[in-house]
Amino acid sequence: MVSLRSIAVLGCVFALLSTGATASAQVGRRPNLDPFRPTADTEGFLTLPGATTPGHLLGGAGVFLDYTYESLVTIDPSGASRQIDHRLSARFAGVLGLFRWGALHLDVPLVLANRGPSIDAGDVSRAGMSDPRLSARARVAGRRSEVPGVTPVGAGLAFELGSTIPVGSSRAFASENQPTFDLLAHLDYYFAPGAGLSLSLGWLFRPNDRMIFDERFDDAFLFGVGMRLPIPMVPNLTVKLEVRGSSTFTSVLTTPVEGEIGVAYGVGPVTIHGYFGTGFTDGAGAPLARAMLGLVVSRKTKDQDGDGIPDAVDKCPLLPEDFDGFEDDDGCEDPDNDGDFIMDDEDLCPDEAPPEGTDLDEDGCIDDEFR
Repeated sequence: MVSLRSIAVLGCVFALLSTGATASAQVGRRPNLDPFRPTADTEGFLTLPGATTPGHLLGGAGVFLDYTYESLVTIDPSGASRQIDHRLSARFAGVLGLFRWGALHLDVPLVLANRGPSIDAGDVSRAGMSDPRLSARARVAGRRSEVPGVTPVGAGLAFELGSTIPVGSSRAFASENQPTFDLLAHLDYYFAPGAGLSLSLGWLFRPNDRMIFDERFDDAFLFGVGMRLPIPMVPNLTVKLEVRGSSTFTSVLTTPVEGEIGVAYGVGPVTIHGYFGTGFTDGAGAPLARAMLGLVVSRKTKDQDGDGIPDAVDKCPLLPEDFDGFEDDDGCEDPDNDGDFIMDDEDLCPDEAPPEGTDLDEDGCIDDEFR
């Protein structure tokens, strides 16, 4: 006869096994908290590539070091916690243009270090590979550049289809243990060479839900806005600003939103990036602080004076354009826009030449007595 003690022992063993299986299942169903994917497209924004494509067989490759502080802080009602205090990642990114309207993107992230308390020993304090992502992007509307790899002024629209490969570590919140798919629309508007705005909207498809405690991470809406602005006083220096996020529309934890500001400085084919930012919500993956350094080597059209106008169409390839609103697409500085022999920096009417004999005080404007 089976004693009550034997039944109690078997019950305890079954409970322990069930708890272990549940914990193991939860580990395998964690979301990837590594959504930051900087682009190697030097004509793009930070993570948003925009609608512009590099040109046929042009592109770039780069490496980025990314540090985040408190990218995950959540406490279960039972008192258990999942927390990532510090994470250091390296990312290898590449972009290759196909024809004048397409591009392929590759992102290979590595988690170098993870530090923070978690629900079980050795949980998040792990380094390892995160899920790589491969995507294809096609420009479907807007002005096409006369020269491959050069940003056309005006609006553009592109669609991007991407997929992750589940080879990372779910214990480090760096993999979903399943492929994910995303579809994005990129709308941008460049109001000057190299200066523009971008809006990206899309959807992330998860074949199966992921979980953090009882919070469910299902399919998610993706969004982002970006701006890039060259600094005329410092050739090849561009300021970039970006805000992006995702949401399953179920809770704050499943709605990470963050933003960064930084600079990109080009030296020949090499572009150096530096950014810092913060999360705007308590969503999983939106850190309290982020810092990133990157280096991208690109193959694009030659531009010796660094004014954003390629030598092939630059009438003054060794002298940068002054971008003063007058014939800014010819690549030449225009010190006297109206040709009245009064330099623009001293001309009160730089774009309108007064008729001969009507500018007696030589200020560049028609004198009142002749109006």
